[in-house]
Amino acid sequence: MRIGLFGGTFDPVHGGHLEMARLARISCHLDRVVFIPCQQSPFKSRATVASGKDRSEMLRLALQDKGFHHWAEVSELELERPGASYSWETVQAMALVYPGSRLFWILGGDQWLSLGNWARADFLADHLEFIVFARDNVPLVPQKEFRGQLIPFDRPESATLIRQGQRDQDWLTPATVQYIKEHRIYPSFS
Repeated sequence: MRIGLFGGTFDPVHGGHLEMARLARISCHLDRVVFIPCQQSPFKSRATVASGKDRSEMLRLALQDKGFHHWAEVSELELERPGASYSWETVQAMALVYPGSRLFWILGGDQWLSLGNWARADFLADHLEFIVFARDNVPLVPQKEFRGQLIPFDRPESATLIRQGQRDQDWLTPATVQYIKEHRIYPSFS
């Protein structure tokens, strides 16, 4: 099987994340995409606004709303581990969940450029192929130590702007918006 791993804070999951998963599935012939909300990103000093439970539930609702639940799922693997979430640990665990599968990591162009700084980057290079989404028509240069497919991507969504209420809620699926309002996750949502 060809499995796409999509890690992130997903605080909240929005249309850009969902479109990346859809394009990755089509472009790279993935059998499944696994969304993996992280406990704490080693590259971000602030904690998430939404709890891990809420972020997982918003992901499940969004996948159901979009009809992606047939080929996409949510793993709470990183939420179950304390402390920072390291991709190499996740890849190691996912290799046991999907033995013999070919693993891909879905990420944005900014992360692609910083891969060499990730913990155990050599392990990641040996065990993964990367699906890289380039934003704002910024050309991405191949990195010889990492195998990756570069996909142009031009979506405006931003979780930060959504949380701050600076953008329309149409960047979210209807069930996600309802969940956010019912649970009063982000103060900017009324």
